[in-house]
Formats: sequence, structure tokens, C-alpha cells
Amino acid sequence: METVGQRRPNSDQKRCVKVLKQEMGGLGISIKGGKENKMPILISKIFKGLAADQTQALYVGDAILTVNGADLRDATHDEAVQALKRAGKEVVLEVKYMREATPYVKKGSPISEIGWETPPPESPRLGNPTIDPLLPLSLNIHRDKRTIPLKMCYVTRNMAMLDPENRIVEVHSPDAKHILVLRSKDASTAQAWFYAIHSCISELIPKVISEVKDQLGKAGLAGGREIRHLGWLAEKALGENEKPWKAVLVALTEKDLLIFESMPRIKEAWFSPLHSYPLLATRLVHSGPGKGSPQSGVDLSFATRTGTQQGI
Repeated sequence: METVGQRRPNSDQKRCVKVLKQEMGGLGISIKGGKENKMPILISKIFKGLAADQTQALYVGDAILTVNGADLRDATHDEAVQALKRAGKEVVLEVKYMREATPYVKKGSPISEIGWETPPPESPRLGNPTIDPLLPLSLNIHRDKRTIPLKMCYVTRNMAMLDPENRIVEVHSPDAKHILVLRSKDASTAQAWFYAIHSCISELIPKVISEVKDQLGKAGLAGGREIRHLGWLAEKALGENEKPWKAVLVALTEKDLLIFESMPRIKEAWFSPLHSYPLLATRLVHSGPGKGSPQSGVDLSFATRTGTQQGI
């Protein structure tokens, strides 16, 4: 890999930098600007360890003037993206550092602040392996976006944070490590989004159950138990220093009620639930509305009591 240019860019000096694209990650840059924004094509992000970073000769704030000799000075954002894609494995960039553009390119995108990881490949296909928001390939030179697979997410309200105005929808990741908080302009809009997201997630449940059955094989869970239903609930947390409710994944078999802290990623994790309650020794205690049908949007709750050798 060859680089031409000084380690410290000079705003009055053009530089040529040769970059060898990687199979995974491409050039390893994000760009902003374009003719439609009345801005030059600017490097807005350089991903650590990838091709552009390895040159040690490109900088956030560099304006890309040409790509393999093709002039980008009057290019739109999309035209620049296509030019960089078509440039081949060996790419020669003519750049010029634009000191005055640094505040613009360093201004963070709200999308970039979303921390969200899709499950690893060993999980039962909970995410699309070709669209992983953490892979450098998808963070390459596209417009800012983040894909959130809804399969086995938990959508809820008023759990992770207080929402006195009822304008917030929470989307919890399957591994229970990330929360996407969406705020709407008013309560009715938030409720509409909640129902829409909840409906999409619910429609995916039968497919997930089928995939889990395939993952577990004919033997199923211990004792030949087969999963009949699967979904997220909010469990009342005990202890003064804990949040009142926490998300738990509940699996119902013909013999047991199984509770997990998150969606199991590997086959072995299905055999180690956080709690296991035998249905024969468990009684459902109704604690919802006393009479009549519940109002729309009202949370419903129930309790269970399980008999053990030590008591209930």
C-alpha cells in the first residue's frame, strides 16, 4: 500500500493517496456533502483498522477531489458513492484538507448514536446475517442508517424510563443489552407506533418457535418438552434498589413455565433457564381488572404461585 502526502494535512495542499480496498469493509470511510448540499464530497468518518485508516494519510475533513482521475468536484452525494464503489480494488484519491468543514463533518448523526448489536451467527436466525449494522461493510459509504431486526425484540412502554406524557416507545434487543427509545410528538402517535411495532413482532413469533424447534431437534428441551408459546413479559422485580419491572423472556411448554433473562443464543442455553415452574404445581392468580373488559392501552398483570417442598 502506497501513500503520498504529509502526516499533517495542509489546507492549501492537494494530496494523492492510494488505497487498497478490503474484501470486507471496502474503503472504510463515510462521506458527507455533495452538490445538492452545496458542499464538496467530504470524508466524515474513517473506520479504525480498515483500508483508509491503514494509509495513515487520510483525515476526517478531507475533500475528495478525484477518484482514479474522475472529477468529483461537482458530484452529488449519490454520484460520489457510485464512483467510489466502481473504483476497483486499487483506488487513488486526490484530496484536500478543508479545515473550515471540520465542524460540519464532525457533527454527530443521531443514527450513529444508536448502539445495537444483532445476535451472532449461532443464534436461531434472529437477525439477517447480511445486514449487520456493526459490520464495516454496511457502515461503508452509504447514507447514515441503522437496521434494527424486530425478530424477538420486546416493545414496551414506561419500563426503562418514566414517561409521564405517554410519548415514548421502548424497543429492547433480544439479548436484553440494548434499548432503542423512540419519542413521538404526542401520546396518540406513540400509541399507534407501539401497536404497529408490536404487531410486526407478534407476527414473527410462530416463525421463531419453528426455528427454535429445529435448533433443539427432535429431543426438544429436557424430558422431551416442546415449546408451545414464547414471548416477552415484564416481571416484578424484588428489592428496594432495583427497577420495579424488568423484561424477561417466557417460554411455555406442555409441562413447565420457563423464564430466561434474554433470548438464548445457543442450544445449550435453552436448558439453563433463570427459573423453571412445573405447571402441575403452579396456580395462576388473576390480578387484572375486577369486572368487564379491560380498556385499550391498559397494562394487564397476573401472578403465579408454585408449590415446592419448601412451601409456596
